[in-house]
Amino acid sequence: MNAIVALLHFCEVHGPCVVYCTQAIHSNSPSVNENENCNASPPISILQSKHPAALMQQQASSISTAPSLASLRKNSSSSLNHIAASASVSPPTTAAQAATSTAPSTTCAACTAQLPLINNGTSITEAKRLVTTDDDDPTIQYIGTSKCPQQPHLYKAVRLACVRSLTAEFCQGRDGPVLFGDDENGHVMSYMFKLRDAQARGEARFYALMMLMTDRVYLVSCWPLLVGAFRSMALNLQERANIVFQREKESMRQITHRRAPITSQDQFYRRRSHTALRSLVDLLGIKKVGTLQSIETAAKLARKIVSDAEKKNEAGRGHILTTMDESVSEEFRGFPFGIMEYYSDKCTPNGNLLLFMSDLQMSARNMHRHMDKVAFTVTSLQDYNPGWHNQSTPVQQPRFTLFGSIERVPESKAELAMNCFTKTHEEARPWKSFHDFHFYEFQVKGIYYVGGFGGLNYIGWIPVDLYRAAGLRGLVEQ
Repeated sequence: MNAIVALLHFCEVHGPCVVYCTQAIHSNSPSVNENENCNASPPISILQSKHPAALMQQQASSISTAPSLASLRKNSSSSLNHIAASASVSPPTTAAQAATSTAPSTTCAACTAQLPLINNGTSITEAKRLVTTDDDDPTIQYIGTSKCPQQPHLYKAVRLACVRSLTAEFCQGRDGPVLFGDDENGHVMSYMFKLRDAQARGEARFYALMMLMTDRVYLVSCWPLLVGAFRSMALNLQERANIVFQREKESMRQITHRRAPITSQDQFYRRRSHTALRSLVDLLGIKKVGTLQSIETAAKLARKIVSDAEKKNEAGRGHILTTMDESVSEEFRGFPFGIMEYYSDKCTPNGNLLLFMSDLQMSARNMHRHMDKVAFTVTSLQDYNPGWHNQSTPVQQPRFTLFGSIERVPESKAELAMNCFTKTHEEARPWKSFHDFHFYEFQVKGIYYVGGFGGLNYIGWIPVDLYRAAGLRGLVEQ
């Protein structure tokens, strides 16, 4: 897919700007000599100027700005298997640029991405770009930089899309996706969102995630996938920013209460002239944005925790949550009711849970009245996250709640279900002689995941399709 993906921000000083941009680079052969420059084709073929001089300048720009593979260095600290480049990519130098080299900087911390630091043996410097290789096609690399593409025709398209995304093209309420564009400058799917900032004007900063491509039909067909992915990233960033915002507001409230009189102008929403604009890293309260746990990683980890069999005596335990029915307790009807329950995921496809329950217990009596409103909580049995201050506690480890419905397993599959269930819970085999015990399948319809403390771990909803695909196995009949 030929496209450009970018993170945009409306800076209070410099206006609309591109914080980070990723484009696909197609090499001519699967194996590229490290001593040769990568002959990269533009990721999207926007209509170029027909003027000969302009075409020559664009061709020279594309050659001079192609990333040098010899200058790329492996970034071992990146969880995304990125390659950090130690050499900078310089745009074509012109007389106009040279004349304005002493002009004030057009960027600040708020509109510049902070890339990982790399150690080249003599000093520690910030990486200039990140490179991700395509596992399916070795001829494709994805180059990520904290600036717009260097090719003039791509720079124009991205810059125009950036300005329109943050100023004119947005949905009602400003938060959400919008589609716009034309055949000359490409078609854009932009998702705008805002992050709370106690030091910003209006206590909010506007960002947007954007995808630019020339194929409008293909972009529209990818709409559900892109909107879901962009919304998930935006919600994750907003949750982290809200934690920092609430902490800073409480601190500012205490200071204002002690020092500022009632008539002070500090109560008005404005940015203080002496306050420096802050980067995305500062707004989120983390050191590296690039090492945040992705929603895909969280989905895989959730499936691993559900099927965690490394601790045989403890695996397959969770808490089933039901709504108290009036036939069980008139006094507490409508209250949530939770209790520990055995489960197994080795018999049902796509992460559904197999339960072996007595119809006499309270949770079973509750769920029989509300079969479509049942939840199940699962907690990790081992340390997946590093300890804090040399101490590891359960609240630092992943846990999540599965939302779904309950369906009774047919008697024709009871023996098959028993053979699967007792692989995890051998002690349950004698229960089949009790007339009130039956097998039930918990069908997952939603997942809310807490990866640990807010820092680098994902917290939020996981799409069901990601959860199911993360550990797809055979059906019960196999």
